Amino acid sequence: MLDIEEKNQVKLEEKRIYFVMSPHINYYHSFRGDSIGTDGFGLDLQIMENLVNMIDDCEAQGLCNGNVRISWDYSDLFWTIQLQQKYQPKVLKRVIQRCQEGKDEVILGTWGNCILPGLDTEEFLQQSKWMMENQMGIGLEQLFAGRIAPYIRTQETMFTQGMIELFNQLGIKGILNYYAVIPFDTGRPFINPRLDWNQRYGPVNFKSTLSEASMLMIPMYGFGDVMDHLSLKKWFQMIRTKQKSGEIKGHALVVLNHDMDSYTWNGTHLPKILQWMPNSGGIPELLKTVDRLEYVELTNFIDIIPKLQVNGDVILKQDVADGCFNGFYNWAQKYDNTKYWTLGQQARWLKVATDTLSSQSKTLPDELVAEISSLL
Repeated sequence: MLDIEEKNQVKLEEKRIYFVMSPHINYYHSFRGDSIGTDGFGLDLQIMENLVNMIDDCEAQGLCNGNVRISWDYSDLFWTIQLQQKYQPKVLKRVIQRCQEGKDEVILGTWGNCILPGLDTEEFLQQSKWMMENQMGIGLEQLFAGRIAPYIRTQETMFTQGMIELFNQLGIKGILNYYAVIPFDTGRPFINPRLDWNQRYGPVNFKSTLSEASMLMIPMYGFGDVMDHLSLKKWFQMIRTKQKSGEIKGHALVVLNHDMDSYTWNGTHLPKILQWMPNSGGIPELLKTVDRLEYVELTNFIDIIPKLQVNGDVILKQDVADGCFNGFYNWAQKYDNTKYWTLGQQARWLKVATDTLSSQSKTLPDELVAEISSLL
């Protein structure tokens, strides 16, 4: 890895913009229902199949030298993989095959559609173990061994203090947080001072407020950011001007992470006279943009993150997630979530009380210990 002085001396012609495409896959999100129809996970099935076929077609056309790379972001593994196994086993098999071929990778997500900050330490560590390996045989290690990038995109991009220490314990090297124009309470509204140009397009050392622990933070963006810059090509050209001026001292990284069940990956079918319009062509349009600019390179996390300079430190003090105000607002408006959250809070209090009573039982007479144990 280059140190800062060497990085500062990178010549313009050697600077690259590395581009990562990372569809976020969750077949049981947003409480959209559990039906196979378009109002349920049927939309996910349809678009995921389209994406895999589209990627194969792009490779057959020679785009990106026939070596398209995707960083699949599997979340809610428990439901997503089971539903893929049942309804689209060929698609799942193709993703596994692409990973085995060394083209694709998966990043870390969650085992269930769970609110990570709502778990206690034991649950947090256990769900991570199940995510990697479980008795159902659908863990990441069991399906995608050798192609798992040690970087996590938490469900609903949730983060709270204390998670960095646990991620360190699990060997997770970095977390992906949005620094995007989307109206979610993730990094951009709360990080102060704002990230500089190097930090916006490269890994940053993400420091805990509770201890000396840290991990990488990798800023990620969505299709809203593409449209904010009018098109992916114009966005890359803007980043290139920052490399030319020296405001970006070395390579730049653009991570495009967006829900897979969005037609922005799939493309929009327009009349031929309108097909020139930017942001309507899906993945083929993105790949053609990469091919047109000699300084842009499609890559993945496994290959590129270890090679990039870490650009200073950052701290994020607030609890954040996809949502409004505190990141949990939109979920709390749904009756089921309010009910389950209340049950979860009650369970936490009971667990604390139980642990306290158990810890004090050693000083009590044996008959009282037996009575307390039976009650607990």
